[in-house]
Amino acid sequence: MSTSLALGQELTHNNKLYLVVRIIDKSVSLFEDEGECYVLEESYAELRGPNNEIDFIPILESTRTFEKTSKLPALPVLPWRMKR
Repeated sequence: MSTSLALGQELTHNNKLYLVVRIIDKSVSLFEDEGECYVLEESYAELRGPNNEIDFIPILESTRTFEKTSKLPALPVLPWRMKR
């Protein structure tokens, strides 16, 4: 994970050139995976490639378990997180 990204910065990620178009300083989300719930706190950068493809790079992250009392589902694991 990188901690020195800036808006407008070009970088190579997965062998492609990307532009940093957004930096999310703190995102807090409740995820559920196979019945387990956890809170993910993270900072990340959104990248845009030459063909308008989007990818993300986590900058900082921490997770902790969460005891959910609601029967409603939390967020599923995001596809871009599953690749990592």
